[in-house]
Amino acid sequence: INVGNKFENPVHLTCHDWHSDSKNPFQQDLVRKGINSKGWWYLKVETKGKYKITLRRYPKYLNANITGTVPNRLKIQGTTTSNSATAQKLNITEARIKIGKYLKTNPVKKEDKEISFNIKLKEGNYKLETEFLNKNDGLSLGAYFVEVTKL
Repeated sequence: INVGNKFENPVHLTCHDWHSDSKNPFQQDLVRKGINSKGWWYLKVETKGKYKITLRRYPKYLNANITGTVPNRLKIQGTTTSNSATAQKLNITEARIKIGKYLKTNPVKKEDKEISFNIKLKEGNYKLETEFLNKNDGLSLGAYFVEVTKL
């Protein structure tokens, strides 16, 4: 996935694009349940410079807290759309990012909707890994929605 060009900035990544050794949250019900699953993206940085990488549990437009829930989607009569799974609160306390040699962890507060990391990147290929976790609870899941912005 190419990042750092003027034609597409920011770049939006989702868990649907993950490379993974575990079960991917391929549908929104799995995102709502907060399944313990992680994956990574392969990025090609086209332009060296400063980047902001923002981690979210839910899509940005929902304006939802990382640790919280979102409203249920109701069944739509006459279609195949059914009621959604109920979103689960998660006791997430930290957000972590690893890209190249850069490894950083930031705290997550209950009111946080996103956690951002600013990093300098050179041109080249990178593996981007993200994680929401609580070491005390054994909770560990990838950020389902990530935004990469060339600053």
